[in-house]
Amino acid sequence: MNDVSSKKKKSTVRANIGKNRLYVSLAESISKEDIDSIYTEIRFCVSDLSSGFDVITDLTNAKLGHLIGVNVFRKIAQFLQNQGVNRIIRVTPQKSIIAKQLAHLSAKIPGYSVEYKSSIEEAEELLDSQSGMAPEQKSAAGGV
Repeated sequence: MNDVSSKKKKSTVRANIGKNRLYVSLAESISKEDIDSIYTEIRFCVSDLSSGFDVITDLTNAKLGHLIGVNVFRKIAQFLQNQGVNRIIRVTPQKSIIAKQLAHLSAKIPGYSVEYKSSIEEAEELLDSQSGMAPEQKSAAGGV
């Protein structure tokens, strides 16, 4: 029997160097090991980006974050600030538990500002419109 629905989707992290943008997509449930791995991947990806990079975090599949990951989340936030993050946009249904958890944690980190959008496309459009990229540049940079 091949039950695809039982396979756990993993969280992913990738950088788009052309857009100077970091993308983080969180899995449905995030364990301590997952958040540690995400932190490592973020550090590797950010090393390819320039100061002033933006972050889009996709929380549409995420349901719950474990409290044990709070300290690592704080390390990630501090790391992003230290590396010169510009804008952070979270894509999430407004009533998700993890969005509320992260909003609560983010509010306690001085200088860490987050915006919320309902889709990745909406987040991309906002960042692209404010970066001054022409449509042909967006396409060349790997834009969606």
